[in-house]
Amino acid sequence: MKKTVILLLLALLTLAACGGGSSSALPSSTPSSAPSSSQPTSSSAQDELTLDEVNRNYVRLLPITREISHSEWASPINIPASDLVYFCDDNNLLGFGHDDLPHECPAEAVEAAVQKYFDVPAEYLRTAREFDEKTMTYTMLPGGGGGWTRAMSYEREGDLLRIVVWSGWGGGPEDGYPTQLFLLTVRIEADGFKYLSYMSHSGE
Repeated sequence: MKKTVILLLLALLTLAACGGGSSSALPSSTPSSAPSSSQPTSSSAQDELTLDEVNRNYVRLLPITREISHSEWASPINIPASDLVYFCDDNNLLGFGHDDLPHECPAEAVEAAVQKYFDVPAEYLRTAREFDEKTMTYTMLPGGGGGWTRAMSYEREGDLLRIVVWSGWGGGPEDGYPTQLFLLTVRIEADGFKYLSYMSHSGE
């Protein structure tokens, strides 16, 4: 009898030891096959722009009241210097309010602001009628005239954006005013972008 009890106790102890060992699972060394939710979005998805964004961020920065938006230029050096100076003022790059016109701005500040968007030397900008050599300032003057521009389509190739722009003077095509298509080329840079050219476009 005593021997039977001892055997039963040994059997129970053995079962308890086996059960306790199986209750604490070891971490798996096999990586999970489920995709990580923190994987970055593809660059193509990140770079995708709507037509409204292209229009707002690139096309409409070019003053619609000046030749810069309505005549072709193969290089920024072909843009009238006064249009480039007006670009600075029209986009309020120096933080002046339009109610403050006319006002004088330091030459170096105006030139640095324009050169952020156009590769043009300061010497060329100083041929603008707004430049005063004696005071080394540009006098910002109110704009005049009227016109409109609109991005119709665009494509991106590397760091270049090519934007088809519909441009016209006056009230627009619905009012019978003449219109023209241009191809605006922009180079995307690490700290912004630069305008490269604005050429007549056939639409094909």
